[in-house]
Amino acid sequence: MLQLPAAQVGRGAFSGADRRVRGQLELAGSGTVLLDEIAEMPPELQAKLLRVLEDRRFRPIGAERETPLHARVLAATHVDLEERIRDGRFREDLFYRLNVVSIALPSLAERGGDIRELLASLLPDLQRRLSFSPDAVEWLATRPWPGNVRELKNALIRVALLSDTDHVDAKALQQLVGESARNPGAEVDGLANRILALPTGSGSKLDSVELAVLRRALELSSGNKSAAARLVGLERKAFERRWERGCGRAPGPDEEASE
Repeated sequence: MLQLPAAQVGRGAFSGADRRVRGQLELAGSGTVLLDEIAEMPPELQAKLLRVLEDRRFRPIGAERETPLHARVLAATHVDLEERIRDGRFREDLFYRLNVVSIALPSLAERGGDIRELLASLLPDLQRRLSFSPDAVEWLATRPWPGNVRELKNALIRVALLSDTDHVDAKALQQLVGESARNPGAEVDGLANRILALPTGSGSKLDSVELAVLRRALELSSGNKSAAARLVGLERKAFERRWERGCGRAPGPDEEASE
């Protein structure tokens, strides 16, 4: 988690306050710090980040002195920050401080030619060895993929779970991926029927299913809570509330890759 300037705290003020803890800005040294999903940063943290970027200094939690910032800072977001500024949800001064060089990454729909390389990268991570026929690759390359690479990855996981064969053609993809996209209501109904048919345990089936979906979303998003929330169609705070209700705690450091 990114550690920005904070007031000096005493021994025992928090877990680990009795020892020196190096934050990501300090650990980065003269390298690069990536602030993923910068639009989700709370207003109070935006102010602290702005001060760090302007002064090029920060005080790590528990430290007595400020430390020079030598790292290069990059920020990434999937939303329109200028629209967030108009809505009062993002600081205009921080936006201009970060927006020195802006790089717009094209969507997957605009780079269908990357599908082969993406398949070569994603397929080895699946628990099943799959191959795709030329017409299947062409079918994947012509899909819109509004969820970009994350949606493609989820589609491949679906195919690995449900395909009857290890060699997948376009017809199989249409059945496993295309049909569900065109008729999501029917798929949800089918899932509901299968869930209701499960044996009744000691707890609520709804609670168990919700917790399983949230946990899986975190796994697919490499622990990034903002990305996991988008995956299940929730705001981040709503995702956290549901997770805490299901687990009795908030996601820990091993479940959160970035803020």
